[in-house]
Amino acid sequence: MKPCRAIVAFSPGSHFRSIARGGILPPFNARASVQGQHIVTWDGKHYDFKASGCRYLLARDFVDGEFTATVTYNANGEQVITVRTDSREFELIPSSLTVKMGGDQIELPVEFGDTSLIRENDKIVFSYGKGFMVSCTVEGCTFKLSGWNFGK
Repeated sequence: MKPCRAIVAFSPGSHFRSIARGGILPPFNARASVQGQHIVTWDGKHYDFKASGCRYLLARDFVDGEFTATVTYNANGEQVITVRTDSREFELIPSSLTVKMGGDQIELPVEFGDTSLIRENDKIVFSYGKGFMVSCTVEGCTFKLSGWNFGK
């Protein structure tokens, strides 16, 4: 192969994009989780607390208002994850792997705008195309946030 062809065949832009998507370069993606009364925060700190009847903020886009996620613990300790995107609010109930909208249980899959909800075997996956995802099993939920949302 001639040296000129070797240079043309190498595309630094495509390699950079694949590395950046993998979380090797900033901005870094973040994870948090709620497993019953045990919470792991975005910065990796672990907390156990007893809560009931109150709504706790887990994630929110304070700049553009694109998404909000909260957790509420019922009197019996059951957690309900409420996610609001695209002007719609969903309740994800990990213990029964059900999703409600407007108080009524809905069938999955659901897709509208940048939001999709699917059921994959024993988990519910809520995905918002602007860098936010929630994945719930009967044990609890994991939240993923794109690094592009940092500080918002």
